[in-house]
Amino acid sequence: MSQTISFLFHALFFFTPLLLWPKMSEVFEFPKMLFVYTMTILITTTWIFSWIKTKKITIARTPLDTPILIFLLIQILATIFSIDPHTSLWGYYSRFHGGLASTISYILLFYAFTSGVQPQLGLNPKNPKNNVLPFINTLLLSTTLISIYAILEHFGIDKHVWVQDVQSRVFSTLGQPNWLSAYLVAILPLYLLSTSKTYNFLSILVITAIIFTKSQSGIAAMAIVLFVILFINLQKRHSGLSRILLLLVPVIVLIRPIKPLSSINLINPFYSTTQEIVQNDLKTRGNTGSDSMAIRRVVWQGAIDLGKKYPILGTGPETFAYSYYWTRPAEHNLLSEWDFLYNKAHNEYLNFFATTGFLGLGSYLLLIIWTTIWWLKSTKTTPGVVPLFIGWLSILITNLFGFSVVAVALLFFLFPALAISLTNTKTKTTSIKLPQLLTLVLLLPISVYLLISITNTFKADILYNQSKSQPSLELLESAVKLQPNQPLFLAQLAEQESKTAAAIFLQLKQSPQPYQDLALKHAQQATNMNKYNINLLKSKARVEIYLSNIDPTYQQQALNTLLQASLLAPTDAKLLFNVGILYQNLQKPDLAANSFKKAVELKPNYAEALYNLNKL
Repeated sequence: MSQTISFLFHALFFFTPLLLWPKMSEVFEFPKMLFVYTMTILITTTWIFSWIKTKKITIARTPLDTPILIFLLIQILATIFSIDPHTSLWGYYSRFHGGLASTISYILLFYAFTSGVQPQLGLNPKNPKNNVLPFINTLLLSTTLISIYAILEHFGIDKHVWVQDVQSRVFSTLGQPNWLSAYLVAILPLYLLSTSKTYNFLSILVITAIIFTKSQSGIAAMAIVLFVILFINLQKRHSGLSRILLLLVPVIVLIRPIKPLSSINLINPFYSTTQEIVQNDLKTRGNTGSDSMAIRRVVWQGAIDLGKKYPILGTGPETFAYSYYWTRPAEHNLLSEWDFLYNKAHNEYLNFFATTGFLGLGSYLLLIIWTTIWWLKSTKTTPGVVPLFIGWLSILITNLFGFSVVAVALLFFLFPALAISLTNTKTKTTSIKLPQLLTLVLLLPISVYLLISITNTFKADILYNQSKSQPSLELLESAVKLQPNQPLFLAQLAEQESKTAAAIFLQLKQSPQPYQDLALKHAQQATNMNKYNINLLKSKARVEIYLSNIDPTYQQQALNTLLQASLLAPTDAKLLFNVGILYQNLQKPDLAANSFKKAVELKPNYAEALYNLNKL
């Protein structure tokens, strides 16, 4: 059983950061999350099998039990009292990681590794009993492949595949430059502090890939990691010092043509309010997009205000995409990404504050502080934990300017598991008297059911994604059949049904009643499932606008739906603009002018709203 669990963990470490699936609605994160769920089910099931076989429950007592338990309990409470428990349980659709299910998975993997693999003390590769080094080697092999692909991306190997300019900012198999850099920086210390000259050499690939991401937070975190490792080598007068200094040469050479250090603006202390930040951004950006830090500062302000509004447990894990609209600063309308949906606060700590309140943020910080104190103590007795500790600390740095994704979150929980295994933590066992056959009869169906559910989720998403390029009622109906509780699928099905109803009425001159009724039914079902999701309300409004080709009275219903949405998003200028358009269509020029005026007040450079207002 232990060997099986070890094999599954090797697969988890190797494949998770590499996985992507172009046929899914989210190419990178979704397949990674489903794979982690699958591995968690297989590993946990095998672990429990070992209990049944030995008639003993084997769970390692670790130094982190208390903060992990507190963190988990707060996440459960925040999910129970969430504005949308479904999202808080499974994660926001398109991000997926961060819901309660993913948190439980990471914690189960943490304990399965520290208890099920039963690694021995030491990082000496000559020790045949050592079970930690092989997992590190697996991580390094996978990371080397990721880095090679990233470098090849920079030279255009797949520039025709992606919509994004991947040559300018590489993202390899992680899907986004900042995510890639955060992952690579976390693994980098394992290369640099290895006793293997091969890994020291391969670290040049990793450093080069990080630089090619052009991620400010990633490059800053890498600089800190290199400085810390240099300091360690100076203290120990290690022979590897010369290798570290040689590694700094390509860093300096490669970083210069990318972005002058003087232009990297992480936080400008002279602009303390969102108004000052945005006005400065408007003056300096010209025809380019807004500065990434200007965008972050505005989103951070909205997240802080949201946390203050719901200070105890927030609005629920992963609900930021809905609740951010409630406190979204009006200045957001003047940024180049003014009409983008933000499903994360782009700061892991503020994201916890906004969605899980002071209790959630406090439990997360407690876990970090507790782990850091334990780790600092462990470095004195077990030097092998040092590279893992430095890599783990880098995650805390990159999370300041972004948010964790599946591959990085896995390291956040499993780096401590690897380190604890090195300290030879004692495993506590408890005898059980459950009948083996009865336990197996209960366990196997549950495991099979969970695996089938993951398979159905995978199939449903592919059908849903296929329907975007090939509009089809059959595809969406099949997706809904596989995932009946996914409101996004119902909303898209309703839109397709309303288009079909309009086409039957206008082109075939026939009664579209069946499709018309189904469209209204499914649109209402979707919004009932999540009444705070602005996108679902916008989708319902589109359904009603399509149906207005059959019956003009549906325009009033569409207006009512958008007015409901605007109450949830009072600073969304685009919503007010669309409300004005509907008022125009309903021959209510005064109300239309008032809506356009409000839109312009929120976004003074809103050309379309200004044009319509002046026209009226």
